[in-house]
Amino acid sequence: MKKIVLTLLVWMILAMHSPNGYAEGTTTPSGIPISDMEETVDHIMNTHIGEEVPGASVSIVQNGEIVLQKGYGSANLEEGVPVDSETTYMEAGSVSKLFTWTAIMQLVEEGQITLDTDIREYLGEGKLNLTYDEPITFNHLMTHTAGFEERVENLTVYDTDNIYELEDYLFADKQPKQIYPPGEVIAYSNYSTSLAGYIVEQITGMPFKDYIQQFILDPLEMEHSTFDLRYDLIPGLMEDKAIGYTRAGDQWSAKPTSYINDVPAWCVNNNSQ
Repeated sequence: MKKIVLTLLVWMILAMHSPNGYAEGTTTPSGIPISDMEETVDHIMNTHIGEEVPGASVSIVQNGEIVLQKGYGSANLEEGVPVDSETTYMEAGSVSKLFTWTAIMQLVEEGQITLDTDIREYLGEGKLNLTYDEPITFNHLMTHTAGFEERVENLTVYDTDNIYELEDYLFADKQPKQIYPPGEVIAYSNYSTSLAGYIVEQITGMPFKDYIQQFILDPLEMEHSTFDLRYDLIPGLMEDKAIGYTRAGDQWSAKPTSYINDVPAWCVNNNSQ
């Protein structure tokens, strides 16, 4: 389900940054009348639901107001449960990174960190095994230019015995190699974002999920969102969580419950309620 959610997010980002002029409140910046929004999105979704994914949830906001919130397709094919935009939980995937960068910028505003300081000053000696001597800064982490290769080992696990504390997941033999000098090559890096999340823990003395809950989710009244890796232990959540599926030919196969060790880069579960 992540694919269609991210596809729509990209579509909306492009729409909201179109240079076309528009009458505020009546159309999107790309010129789609708000009155036609549901029909337009229905058309887009109908080409994907049941083909690429079983279901998806769409929320579109303009000027702080929700202009469309709607579920499409199935959250659970076996039980015939439709996606409900008010109650169905879904993983936000890499949109979680925006919460991590918000946390970093909060700490910048408080004067606790700076964006251009070598992150090793916040980590301490011996945490990173780097190929290059040049400093890695938060600017590098946030722009995916720290030089780390991407890795997927143990990012998604299905057995709770394979869940790591963030520090154990990031360091020692689990660190990906630094293959580019900082600032030279854009290379997508979940590791960089999780490294920033770990620094949030070190600076604040709080578990990352607790910091996000207290200083971002609670102030925004996001009462049905969580960065808790063990979301399956939250009462009531699993009953409303969409099932993940893979497709082979015309058949959809349900995937087991998964857990994401890269918590700051990937983990938030939410619904729109």
